Amino acid sequence: MSRKEVLKDYIRWRGDLSFEQVPLNEVDSAVLCELSYVDYSNVLEPMNPIGPTFQETYQKITEKNCYRLLTAQGGQEDFIQAAAASKRFGSLSLIRSTDVLDVKSTQFSAVTFRLGPETDFIAFRGTDNSIIGWREDFTMSFSRIPAQDLAEKYLRFIMKPDRKFYIGGHSKGGNLAVYAASKLQEDLRGRILGIFALDAPGFSPDVYDMNAIQAVDHLVTSVIPTFDVIGQLFPWKQNHSILINSVQNGILQHDLVSWRVDGPQFSRAEKIDPRAELINGTLREWLNRMDKDRRKIFVTELFESLSAGGAETLEGISESSSISEVVRAMTKISPAAKEAAMDLPRSAWNTSHKMLDELVGQISRREKKQAAEKLDLGKKK
Repeated sequence: MSRKEVLKDYIRWRGDLSFEQVPLNEVDSAVLCELSYVDYSNVLEPMNPIGPTFQETYQKITEKNCYRLLTAQGGQEDFIQAAAASKRFGSLSLIRSTDVLDVKSTQFSAVTFRLGPETDFIAFRGTDNSIIGWREDFTMSFSRIPAQDLAEKYLRFIMKPDRKFYIGGHSKGGNLAVYAASKLQEDLRGRILGIFALDAPGFSPDVYDMNAIQAVDHLVTSVIPTFDVIGQLFPWKQNHSILINSVQNGILQHDLVSWRVDGPQFSRAEKIDPRAELINGTLREWLNRMDKDRRKIFVTELFESLSAGGAETLEGISESSSISEVVRAMTKISPAAKEAAMDLPRSAWNTSHKMLDELVGQISRREKKQAAEKLDLGKKK
């Protein structure tokens, strides 16, 4: 396979082989996590004990004309269609699908794929296009979120004693996977074969028990693209982190289907995009300048303003009636929230200067080294 190929090309290449023939790999985990974004609510009963195959499920979705992919980008029906048509993914049974959306507090969804007689893959959906989903992402900077507790409960319910499990998720879903596993007692953790955190935010050390998080780190494979911002929010020390290439640019690299593959693995990259480093440095400095209480004030008032016009999704904010209400609400935010907002450009200025100073220092050290080498050569002559 060429390095320009992506997940859909992988399905075409590997799709005729079952998981019993060829075990799960890192690329498979991304395909399954992408399939967790499909809206199954119109074709599967909640928490169905043993469901139809993915191919049968997709056929029902087609017949009912109710296809929705609940990613921030939407679309990608050709990808889902290719997965359904393949032996590798289309033949998998879907088990215990669940979807919880409370517009005031929670966006949570999970589904389990039966890989074989003894093995399942539990996939936690990441952030969709709902405002509450994005609010939860920001809330993790100062508090646990309800979706994390639901992920723990789901994991405990699913993990039957006669089976082994892979766990994974993209974006917030990856955070849920790691968090839920960290809450398990040791005997249950022993049945986890691996955890895949795909461009997933980490954990604020002043909110979470980092010792518990580190206790499952040996199970975690973290995958991030070169323009990584979301996966650099509160990163923790990880033993197995993979930097990969994408066919997209900028923040669009967060989209799983853009990740390049090289056979049964992702196409490896050498370094983070410098533009992403600037953004990450800015966000780190900004968050470090705010304690938990200031973060809470800022996030609460920001998202209350975004919801002021009655919008429940990101697209809903774009409606003219909603925009006017959002703007009106923004003008009424508290001095503390305004101060936090003003800290962001200051953090960007400080970070850019630090990076410039570091670059100048690197150049200076290199020039001094070159001058010393020339002097040494002159002495030898």
